[in-house]
Amino acid sequence: MIVEIEIAGAETHARLLEPDDFRGFKVVVRGDGPPLAARGAPLGLLRVDEHAWVGIGALRQLAGDAATPEWEESLQGMLAFARSRDWVDEQLQAIRAHVER
Repeated sequence: MIVEIEIAGAETHARLLEPDDFRGFKVVVRGDGPPLAARGAPLGLLRVDEHAWVGIGALRQLAGDAATPEWEESLQGMLAFARSRDWVDEQLQAIRAHVER
């Protein structure tokens, strides 16, 4: 699963690529502009440090029609694995993602 963030001047858009791939998770940033942390909240990025912390609710929203009951079950499995690695911030309700530019 890839959260792709496209930065074009003042515009920033996010979309979910490979929504059915629950074995990998990352944020890919395309374009240049202000730091990702300054633009993140509207995109579902609740915290940006050495990683991006993506809101679990934002993932569901970005998945759109792909978010079937089966998809949700797979998401829960991914979250369980991420929790076992301490990659979920329960307070933020966010999952940690590697960031690629």
